[in-house]
Amino acid sequence: MSRVRLERFAALQHLTVTVENGPPVIGYLRTTRRWRAAGFLAGLIAYLALNVLRGGMGVGIGFACPFIGWYVGAMVAETRISCPAHRNEDAPRPAGPLSAPPRPPRTAGPLTAATRSSRTAGRLSVPLSPLARFLSVTAMAFGVLVPLYAVAPSGGGTDGTFGLARIGMLLAAAVTLLSGLLQRRIATVTVSERFSETVAAELAMRSRSLHVLSAGAPVFLAAAVGQAMTGADGIPASLTVTPFGLLFLVLAGVAWYTATRPLRLLPTRPSPL
Repeated sequence: MSRVRLERFAALQHLTVTVENGPPVIGYLRTTRRWRAAGFLAGLIAYLALNVLRGGMGVGIGFACPFIGWYVGAMVAETRISCPAHRNEDAPRPAGPLSAPPRPPRTAGPLTAATRSSRTAGRLSVPLSPLARFLSVTAMAFGVLVPLYAVAPSGGGTDGTFGLARIGMLLAAAVTLLSGLLQRRIATVTVSERFSETVAAELAMRSRSLHVLSAGAPVFLAAAVGQAMTGADGIPASLTVTPFGLLFLVLAGVAWYTATRPLRLLPTRPSPL
């Protein structure tokens, strides 16, 4: 895991990485990168395999399968991070204190005050931006509606049979709702640390994960449902641009913007358990 990536994360979250919170942050970045990259590669291979099954050898613009794999990989990474055995795996300690680029952190005061007051066990809510919350809620709403459409007599096809398209849509909705449960789990952190730097790092990591999963949920659902409805026949064998593809790119752009904006970490005072 490169130092540049660590510095970029620290700057994005207005976080000072120290010898106390450095190993968990490094382990977090390493785990998320590995699983997201593995998922993306698996999705790309699946896209190429389906293209070959279709009978063509050309490669068109197909972002659905790679993103589906990337998002599933992100979910797998979060489940592994939640396991203590994998939190700090192979995470070297930084050589010294690492600070974000010189600029006044907008949240240093409230965050420090909140974390320093958490000397006893309590719970902090991880903040979520309004746009990320909207995208997550929208994805969960469609995650409930998609199964209703899939089981309808005319859903997933014109012949009314319960085929692969319906199964694919049900699986897409199930993974989306599972992502919602995972987001709910990430949104609250139990703290019992004396070091404010450690609590700040935990909030920064969870905030990043929460925004990635929340913003990516509607993109995943759109990609998975679209792939399920079109199947291998929906994969272009040549360079092709469709209205759905353009809409998908716009949605992906909004998700990327939401997941990569600096966030205001303003946790409330931890409440007793």
